[in-house]
Amino acid sequence: MRFLLRLTKLLYHKNMKQNTFGNDFSLITSLKFFHKWRKVLLLVIVVAFVLSLVASLLITPHYKSSVVFFPTSSNRMSKAIITDRYDFMDYGSERDCEYAIQILSSQAMMEDVCNRFKLMEHYGIDANADDKKFQLEEKYKGYVTVQRTEYLGVEVTVMDEDPQYAADIANFMAENYDSLCTRIHKARATDACTVLEGVCSKLEKEILQLEDSLGGLYNYSDYTNRMYQELAKQTSAGNTAAANRIRSEIASHKSAKGSFAGINDMLQTKREELAEIQAKLAQRQTDLENDISYKYWLDKATPADKKAYPKRLIIVALGTIASLIMCILVLLVMERAKQWNITTENKEE
Repeated sequence: MRFLLRLTKLLYHKNMKQNTFGNDFSLITSLKFFHKWRKVLLLVIVVAFVLSLVASLLITPHYKSSVVFFPTSSNRMSKAIITDRYDFMDYGSERDCEYAIQILSSQAMMEDVCNRFKLMEHYGIDANADDKKFQLEEKYKGYVTVQRTEYLGVEVTVMDEDPQYAADIANFMAENYDSLCTRIHKARATDACTVLEGVCSKLEKEILQLEDSLGGLYNYSDYTNRMYQELAKQTSAGNTAAANRIRSEIASHKSAKGSFAGINDMLQTKREELAEIQAKLAQRQTDLENDISYKYWLDKATPADKKAYPKRLIIVALGTIASLIMCILVLLVMERAKQWNITTENKEE
């Protein structure tokens, strides 16, 4: 209102009266202006009110349904159970929440939802149109929103003309989130299993070769102990020839000590590597064989019993006010143009 008063003051001031009366003259001029055009303004208000009301009634009402869940920790259940280093019951961190939002907003999720609920037909999009995918994506993004809650939860909100449809889509997206996560992790786990199986096969072959090589040797420590016992026995019996023969045999087999110890140490190392790789392979196979949930349900979507859009009172109020302001501006311009023409004519005379 202050803006209108100031604008009116600029359009209707007179030099002598403006200097003398100031704001009083501005207020009087404004009142005269509204009184002069009261019928026009009243007509505009009535027409704008009726048109805004009709327009709001023509807008198809939409219903909103929301589902809220907490993403789980990104630590895999196999790590938590097999290695006992993590707690798979933990809620997800901020990073896990961002991952969940990205997956829910992905093209793969949109395609699954559109195919499951036949949204192209539901939204009335021509299947033969050249830009049908663009139209579908715009409609989908306009009616489906994914956002993070204050406490690191994820909220999926769906607007639709059918309240049951909106609830079904929201619940399906939350359920399909597990399917997409499983699909992503299983693809990764399959690749990991292929690599780990190859490494295991290679290590097993190497271990077999080392065991074969070790089979042709003997444990130098056990052999030496037996030979020394025999040497002591023959020496105490006074059998000098046998004792000398044993000493020669012990000396001739000392070179086997290094070969046996080296192969045996390498064999132990390979067995430890194999055990570690087999443990990792077991984790990845656990991920492949078991379907787990990647979220904690908090609130499931239910059909709304009250429309969320449009807000008819707001539409009518804004439409009426905007029309009234536009009408006042047009009238002020007309008045100013008329006054300017009169002033120009007086100067010419």
